[in-house]
Amino acid sequence: MAALFCMLPSGCSTKHELEMKPVEVKPIHITIDVNVKVDRALDNFFDDIDQAEEQIIQD
Repeated sequence: MAALFCMLPSGCSTKHELEMKPVEVKPIHITIDVNVKVDRALDNFFDDIDQAEEQIIQD
């Protein structure tokens, strides 16, 4: 009976080995296209509004 109690803990133990691979970090390339024509058109549109506002304030 004592031999059974000695063998019981060894039967319940498990051993796992994990191999960790190094994490590879690669650079990220981002391309941003800016539409300058639309940006200039919006600037011109808002300039007209700003000029009209200045004329209203001066009058």
